[in-house]
Amino acid sequence: MIQNESIKGTVLDGIPALGAALRCFWYQYGPVCLTMWKSDVSQVYRQMPMSPYWQIRQIVTIDDLRHVDCCNLFGGSGSLKVWAAFNALVTWIAENRLDIADLLNYVDDNYSFDVDTDTEFYEPYTTFLPSGQARLLRLWDELRIPHDRAKQATNYILPIIGFNVNPNTMTMTLPDDAQEKLLAAIDHFCHLSPSNRRHSLHDFQSLAGYVKWSFNVFPLLKPGLASLYAKLAGKTSKHAGIYVNSAIIRELQWIAAHVCNSTGVHLLDACAWSPADLSEHSLSDKFALVDASGRGLGLYFPWCRMGLYCELPTDAPLGTIYFYEALAICSAVHRIPLWSRAG
Repeated sequence: MIQNESIKGTVLDGIPALGAALRCFWYQYGPVCLTMWKSDVSQVYRQMPMSPYWQIRQIVTIDDLRHVDCCNLFGGSGSLKVWAAFNALVTWIAENRLDIADLLNYVDDNYSFDVDTDTEFYEPYTTFLPSGQARLLRLWDELRIPHDRAKQATNYILPIIGFNVNPNTMTMTLPDDAQEKLLAAIDHFCHLSPSNRRHSLHDFQSLAGYVKWSFNVFPLLKPGLASLYAKLAGKTSKHAGIYVNSAIIRELQWIAAHVCNSTGVHLLDACAWSPADLSEHSLSDKFALVDASGRGLGLYFPWCRMGLYCELPTDAPLGTIYFYEALAICSAVHRIPLWSRAG
């Protein structure tokens, strides 16, 4: 049989990869009008023929007759990796031989973006499509990869793996109906009867996965699952009841409140930055290096050529390194205004 290690490690291109590609394009070409596009392969797993040595394990019985299923099955442990290995080669051809830039994949979805005036005529559908999409479909035709017209999408705002992506406002948001379902799931989990404040481990894991999926567009809400994950530690029985304490409810309601008011991810505002982006002579830029260890805190201000440190109290509790790291950051933030006022 196939070893579990052989089917691990398949990485799909999610929202972060798309955001990085859009940011890179924006920095290189500026704010030009873009069109999102997405193409879907028909019956994606079934396109992969399986080894005869594996087909013997895929016998289907219909009306007392045995049939050998020669194709990759949906739902198999290794099905995704089988398809991903093939599609990775197709993507390499598309990028390196057909110059389709920023082509991303998520199972059967292949998506990217083009300048809205950059189109090509795709004869089988008798319509103009974004150039990258048209070239990809021609490649699929050459390789005999099937696709349906209804599954090929193009728009200025397009849903990608469940999130609305607008490349022109550089935002990614949760659709209204999806947001309502997420809030309803959180509300259902939190509202328990006084006589029964428990949910099964399966319910805990289901909600955790659902909320974690939304972090693609609500990344700053990740601390809201801390108490829930703490409750899951060491639990293995799927149907065993787990007590829902006030900390879990408080954090989930905190997530829900922010989801209601959030406008999603604004890619340009959410860009990662480094000290290279700062100016030593700018009044609005400040730079400090901080760290904490089991012995003390350290602050260093390179532009002032000054360093400060202090030892931890002798009675400092163990296992609180994150608190001291946060304290070091706060100490630097509070130190800078004092120096600014002093000139």
